[in-house]
Amino acid sequence: MTAPGWRLRDGAILLCRGPGATLVDSVRGTVHPVPPAHAAALTRIAMRLPAPDPGGGAWDALRDAGLIHRATDDADPVLRARLEALGRGLLWKMPAGAPPALYPLALDLHAGRKAVSVDLVQGPCLPETAVRRALLLHQRHPGGRILCLGDDDLVSPLLASLGARVVVLELDEVLLEVLRSRTAARGLAVELRRQDLRDAFPADLAGGFDAVIADPVSAEPWLRLFASRAVAALRPGGELVLTAYRRREALARRLLAEMGMEEREVRLGFSHYYNEFFQHVSSWDSAMVIAARPPGAAPALEGDRRMDDDLRGFAGGLRVSYAYDFHGCEPPDGWKGAMAALARETARVFAVDGAAPCLGRAGAARTLHLAGARLVCTAVADEQAGHLAVDLLGPEEMPDKETVVGVVERLFRPRRLEYDELIRRVAGA
Repeated sequence: MTAPGWRLRDGAILLCRGPGATLVDSVRGTVHPVPPAHAAALTRIAMRLPAPDPGGGAWDALRDAGLIHRATDDADPVLRARLEALGRGLLWKMPAGAPPALYPLALDLHAGRKAVSVDLVQGPCLPETAVRRALLLHQRHPGGRILCLGDDDLVSPLLASLGARVVVLELDEVLLEVLRSRTAARGLAVELRRQDLRDAFPADLAGGFDAVIADPVSAEPWLRLFASRAVAALRPGGELVLTAYRRREALARRLLAEMGMEEREVRLGFSHYYNEFFQHVSSWDSAMVIAARPPGAAPALEGDRRMDDDLRGFAGGLRVSYAYDFHGCEPPDGWKGAMAALARETARVFAVDGAAPCLGRAGAARTLHLAGARLVCTAVADEQAGHLAVDLLGPEEMPDKETVVGVVERLFRPRRLEYDELIRRVAGA
């Protein structure tokens, strides 16, 4: 093992997918596939954890490629500044009297978390959202016992700093290690357990919490599962704070009502998120549904591993990614118009329903992010180099991917196409 003295390139994060990963540089607007042999070590470096040396001069090679460098702080100053800028227009939502150290703590935690698991469908909220969630729970349950059903939004350290007694159930072992390291360094007490929520809820935790917070994937199987675990965890009168995407809050409210929960409040547009290019994706903004557990409430689900296929179906069978590089592009209608047309055409080809594309800038590059039921599409355009990179994550059989290639060739007029033959499979698929 090596001491955690290395840090991933400032301004970059890793998207971890199966045994491999992709490095996304939000400053340069570039994407770099990471070989599986280096992915595990680089993921730990991205999270500022001790990492095994992969051998073969890997550290020197990664350093010489400019992917890692020596650093003493966990927080990436470039990403911290970007996150602070993203949240600046939302700080008016911050409650009056918030502890002044709370938001800087959230910024540091998020700027030091530089790896995201695609396999576990992680999508962190903005630090300002994490702070407002912590303050909401603190105001409703000061000093209470609070359960986080997963915590890729890094809310638990904020709750602990406010005096809550916090337990986290999380599946991601690396994220658990990060939370353990960051809370210990700050003298914060958080009980961390690895738990697959598809398993039966731990008996020693049943009925023991004043509040539960959860931000699951906004599809019915996941919402039902997380709500069921919350009902099992809450004492009578305890509250669930559940996040659901816009247009999905009605589904969440129905599922809670079916379990006998009593709705207290719905706050539309409460949560805000950022993508791999550290852009605020407004189409991901989510509602907060708050419901109390009366004595007669009962979970809809117990532990059942037969749910695996149903839960995995949230993404319509997302399994592999296809990476294309288009060189020598000369779009007849200009780069801005071509990117907008690519978003429309890709949504049409894959019948992406209700998901607005996120078009933006990352340094000098133009970016596109589009997520639907059977497709996640990321595109990065470097106008000066005449280069377009397109990554499609979808089912193993994706016949329409060739149609997307045709759309790109029509819109961007590339002179050369390269296809990444390395198909990165989602773990467990």
